[in-house]
Amino acid sequence: MSIFTLNQKIKKEKYQNSGKYGELLAQKYLIKNGYEIIATNYRCRLGEIDVIAKEKEELVIIEVKYSDSIENPYLRVDNRKIERLIKTTRYFLSSYTNYKTIRFDVISIYKKKIEHFKNILKDTP
Repeated sequence: MSIFTLNQKIKKEKYQNSGKYGELLAQKYLIKNGYEIIATNYRCRLGEIDVIAKEKEELVIIEVKYSDSIENPYLRVDNRKIERLIKTTRYFLSSYTNYKTIRFDVISIYKKKIEHFKNILKDTP
């Protein structure tokens, strides 16, 4: 997907669904920063992954939080959400096993300010 296509989608959907709008902004940001988008809104019975991307040879699982009113949307990523992401990722990997390393990131968007928190599970036991 190109940035031009994303720009068109963002304009069309801006006011229809704020969650979707945030995910499109995140995708645009990722593409601009050299990521390859593998899948968006991946769903299974265990949960949903907002964006699955690839950076070099690393698979990146990305949770996107967007808000126009809450200044730090990333604070809504709690332990329960992280556990669901891990379970959903395991399910995804049962079909796609060619990745050696996996990273979990959060992209937080307040209005149009984007913060990218990389490797959020790095210090988790």
